[in-house]
Amino acid sequence: MKRKKVIILIVAIVALVFIGGMHLLYLNERYGSELYQGVNTMSGCSYDFADGIDHLEDEFEAAANDSDDEVNRSLFDHTLAAMRIMLEYDEWPFTEEVRLEYKARMEELYTQTCSDEDLAYVFTDAEEFEKIINLRNQLETLTFACIDFREKYNQIPSWKRYFISWREERRLFSEQASLILNGKAE
Repeated sequence: MKRKKVIILIVAIVALVFIGGMHLLYLNERYGSELYQGVNTMSGCSYDFADGIDHLEDEFEAAANDSDDEVNRSLFDHTLAAMRIMLEYDEWPFTEEVRLEYKARMEELYTQTCSDEDLAYVFTDAEEFEKIINLRNQLETLTFACIDFREKYNQIPSWKRYFISWREERRLFSEQASLILNGKAE
């Protein structure tokens, strides 16, 4: 009788360990999926904001050539707001430290471009213009990093996604994004 109880206890423990392990694998795969979705969202935001900077650069060039042209800043404002919102409420796909770095840069730019006069200064002053173009280049590089991540993720077989350390992948992606923002990426 005692032998049956021991066998039942061992089987129950093995079943619990197996179920717990399967649940942890499921949670890891979900984490990877959420990271993938966050990278996709960041890719779109960074691409759109780089495009918004390009558009505004074109607007200022047209206004410089024709004094009757007005500068339409709506695309720039919209894409900057989208970046600020994403970085305010959602830390994906970055770690908290990197999210705060990007958030601080976007808040700084928002403060620098609040008024039309301030915006004109950023796009017409040589030093400030160089900074905004550098930011655009950083956002384009970030977009390419997001695309690379997405392509690598899509090449991983579905079953293998359960076994990859997505926390480590997130850390590595965040390091890369931090290097891009700080001008140290290749």
